[in-house]
Amino acid sequence: MGNGETPYGYKRVGDKGKYAWEIIEEEAGSVRLIYEWYAVEKVGVYTIVRRLTERRIPTPSDVRGVRGDRKRGFAEWNTTTVYKILRNSAYIGVGRTFRQMVVGENEHGKKRYAIRDQKDWFTFKCPPIVEQAWWDKAQARLNDGKQQSPRNSKYEYLMGRHIRCDECKAAIVGRPAYKGHYRYYTCGGRKSLAYTARGGCTLPVVPVPIVDTVCWNWVVRVLLDEASLREQATNNAEQDSTARKRIEEHQLEIAAAITDLDMERKRYQSLYGRGRMTDAEFDEKDDAIKAQRATLERDM
Repeated sequence: MGNGETPYGYKRVGDKGKYAWEIIEEEAGSVRLIYEWYAVEKVGVYTIVRRLTERRIPTPSDVRGVRGDRKRGFAEWNTTTVYKILRNSAYIGVGRTFRQMVVGENEHGKKRYAIRDQKDWFTFKCPPIVEQAWWDKAQARLNDGKQQSPRNSKYEYLMGRHIRCDECKAAIVGRPAYKGHYRYYTCGGRKSLAYTARGGCTLPVVPVPIVDTVCWNWVVRVLLDEASLREQATNNAEQDSTARKRIEEHQLEIAAAITDLDMERKRYQSLYGRGRMTDAEFDEKDDAIKAQRATLERDM
């Protein structure tokens, strides 16, 4: 099943090459709560995020020790995490790995991933956490919500998802009212700041015609005003230079961290070679270092 991370609610056990997933009951209880709230009580995902956060239940990143540059604090859930749990078939006993493949690098040298064809996924059995009926209800509700999502818009929004809120940096989205007779732009973070359970963005809704007119006039003015265009190009160049500098500094920090991990791995290899570590101890340390190294390489 590979050496990738196990889903929330499971831990990997067994010898290398013969791994299996074993349920972590404390985490599994949180998974069952999510499915019960969503599939049985018909609670919305934002409400689930708020409930999990209010109960101070550790998130998957919290229990795995993954922090990185996260802006969210401990036990602060977000909607993306909940949706991933609701879509993961491992919770009914069907585990899947090797779903992604590397397809190249972006302009910053970071690896780009794509989803493999489903026939190439590796599927295996694992202990289920939720009952099939809950899973079926959750998938049906998720599919209905996808069809009814505001992203499947019936109305035109010139600037929808092309501009961001200056307060919380979430995307500005279009929302109809009164069967489309009125249309507004609203911040995607109004329900929850940065899509977490920490309060909500206070940016007011704005009628679509006002925003579209102002933005269109700005675009026309910039395109037709040569001096303004040159000024904008200069500003963009300065911003690009600053961004490149930040990226280079970040890459240097990651490279130093990878070097430290490689040195640590050599130290463990030396200890193992001198009989100071058992096979199990070495495998545990080696797997942990490989996982950390893979995470750092993805952030390069």
